[in-house]
Amino acid sequence: MVKDGMSAIDISAIVYELNQQLIGGWLNNVYQLDSNIFLFKIRTTRNFELLVEPGKRIHLTKYLREKPIKPPTFCMALRKYLRNTRISEIRQYDLDRIVIISFEIKQQKYYLIAEFFREGNLILLDSDWKIIVAQKYMKMRDRNIIPKEKYNFPPSRGKNINEITIDELWKNVSISRKDIVRTLISLINVDPILIEDACIRLNIDKNTPAKEIRKEQLEDILNKIKELIEEILRGNITPIMFFDESGEKPQSIEPIKLKKYEKQPYKVFNSFNEAADEFFTKIEAETLVKEKIKPEDEAIKKLQRRLKIQEENLKKLLVTQEKSKRKGDLIYTHLREIEEITSTVLDARRKGYTWEDIIKKIEEGKKYGLSSTQMIKKLDPKNGTITLILDGEEVTLDFRKSAVQNASEYYERAKKAASKIEGLKTAIERTKKELNDLLEKKMTRLEKKEEAVLTKRREKKWYEKFRWFISSDGFLVIGGRDAKQNEEIIKKYLGKNDLLIHADIEGAPHVVIKVNERNITETTIKEAAQFAVSYSRAWKMGLGAADAYWVTADQVSLSPPSGQYLRHGAAIIRGKRNYLKNIPLQLAIGLIKEKEYYIPIAGPLSAIKSQTDNFVVIIPGKVPSGKLSKMIKFHLLKKLSEDERRIAEKTVLIDDIQRLIPSGTGEILEENTSK
Repeated sequence: MVKDGMSAIDISAIVYELNQQLIGGWLNNVYQLDSNIFLFKIRTTRNFELLVEPGKRIHLTKYLREKPIKPPTFCMALRKYLRNTRISEIRQYDLDRIVIISFEIKQQKYYLIAEFFREGNLILLDSDWKIIVAQKYMKMRDRNIIPKEKYNFPPSRGKNINEITIDELWKNVSISRKDIVRTLISLINVDPILIEDACIRLNIDKNTPAKEIRKEQLEDILNKIKELIEEILRGNITPIMFFDESGEKPQSIEPIKLKKYEKQPYKVFNSFNEAADEFFTKIEAETLVKEKIKPEDEAIKKLQRRLKIQEENLKKLLVTQEKSKRKGDLIYTHLREIEEITSTVLDARRKGYTWEDIIKKIEEGKKYGLSSTQMIKKLDPKNGTITLILDGEEVTLDFRKSAVQNASEYYERAKKAASKIEGLKTAIERTKKELNDLLEKKMTRLEKKEEAVLTKRREKKWYEKFRWFISSDGFLVIGGRDAKQNEEIIKKYLGKNDLLIHADIEGAPHVVIKVNERNITETTIKEAAQFAVSYSRAWKMGLGAADAYWVTADQVSLSPPSGQYLRHGAAIIRGKRNYLKNIPLQLAIGLIKEKEYYIPIAGPLSAIKSQTDNFVVIIPGKVPSGKLSKMIKFHLLKKLSEDERRIAEKTVLIDDIQRLIPSGTGEILEENTSK
């Protein structure tokens, strides 16, 4: 059976590793991918993504996932309180499936409780442990999850293993009617898998009745469990993934090499976070594939229902055609007898006989063996029909019409049925083709392994945290996203030969051309100037053009004159400024390929055109960035082949495109997606 969620010891191992990597880190953002998967973007000396799926798992992830443009209400609340806070502590509660993450900002403290038992929950608390917001609100017998109410941990299943005495434990074990493993599960709050593993290591059958266990054996089990727990809590683990007998399908991950799995194929990882990421991401990807083919499955079922109805109708029409023609033939075969019968009936009626008299005469004729009456089965005056038995088959005729006219009507029915049959056969072939195409598409999706794999995040270059582009002459140009980055660019990345470009407007990024030892080109300066004005406040103001200037590195300083204040992110410029006038606000967003990744890039049109012919040009506008980024992705991906598009769908995220759009809005001016 495949593991579907983390055990308590899994969480112990994860928490140990998270403490080594995330403490002191800053929470940049929170994303809610669906109703139950959360991503926390955390910055330390590196960038991390912590995935939390209440009720199932918690681990760092290296895989790309599409993030929604508009976060749900609960996610917005988490952002409101936790964004830009610092992680001060991560701990597990009482060796249980509960993780507490502590966040601090200024003098305020918050606690995020992640519960991984049953359906799970995510609960944000204030410094007094009162509930601010929860993913799920509920009232229970032993506690409530309600806003402003104090959070209480759920009652433990058993006693703390470090607090219970051997005598207390022995007293309960010796009178238990269950086996030793189930007995200990009910008595101590320890992961069941550890109790079972301790018994196996001590050569004690897990099914041994508890009352048959000797006291010294019980003490050995208790000590072995404590020993295993201590190893995990100290981080002395062997992150391991176990497979089925074929060695292909993962079955479980464990922080230690459990005895119950010792004969199964396995793989050791560098960290338990890595093992968990690989294991659970594979399950997640398979679920995503199933979700993707759900509409196909519904369409397949719909086509199968349609085909069944069409084939049933075809059978009915074939029967109608065959019967109608045969009845027409029978009428012609018995033309004289039919004319005699119908004319006799009509003559009797004209002579004043009632229908009752006529029917009575027919019945009398049958008694006396008159051959013509033997052919009559039923006379229906109300509907003007007479049913005859012709060569053993019932044929209903309109007695007001001649036999030839009745035969013609049957032939006409056969002709209409034949016409419908041809149309229906064509429709059936069309349905079969649609069905086969869908079935092939589904099989192809299931057979292609890459469909069932989420793509790992690309290792980004140092400058990609800034706004950046490569000029058409090959120079790297970087710009700050905010005041903090503006200051960082001047302090760390403005080299002695570099140039600083700035829009001649308040509220603009510092843009640096990394010149190094090369001769700077006029083209690059113009491109950097357009980059600077496009990412300035001029874009939000809806201006069509703006001015910019450039200076050398030795003209730039972060030290204001004595007695003056320099605001955060600003710089002092000394000496002559070299102006570039009336620069259009315009950016190109294009798509380049690097190894197996498609990367969206932004910059001046001339620079982007030198790297790709797949791009769109945007200008200031009123289309919100969320909608605009989806439009841009559509335009960029439509040029790609089906195989290329399938890869790009995974690696080109809406969130990445949205980050390229200045000041949150814009509109598409033109696209170039010609092959």
